Amino acid sequence: MTELTDWVYGHLSTTGPKWMRFRRRDLTHPSSRSAVIHCLKNLKYWGYVYVPEELESWAIAHGWQNQDAAALGVFARQILDGVRFHTITNAFGTKWDVERWREQAGL
Repeated sequence: MTELTDWVYGHLSTTGPKWMRFRRRDLTHPSSRSAVIHCLKNLKYWGYVYVPEELESWAIAHGWQNQDAAALGVFARQILDGVRFHTITNAFGTKWDVERWREQAGL
């Protein structure tokens, strides 16, 4: 989840592509929304159980804006309920990413 936080709220760059320098730093940006959705979908796919309310609490405790933490909870609930989403390219989600997250969490 820390990688997800870094993706959504990463530092602003003064160099590189214009879309990276000027993109919004919240879940209203398509790449941030897509990263959250793909992360949660892949956790579900690989058998990791999460509770949407706990994700919201975690996000607030780790500096997420309240509206983004609420959106994270909504996405989590919808994914658990089987809602399908249209997103841009998957920023996360290979089995190797999930295994790396598991190692980082000490599981």
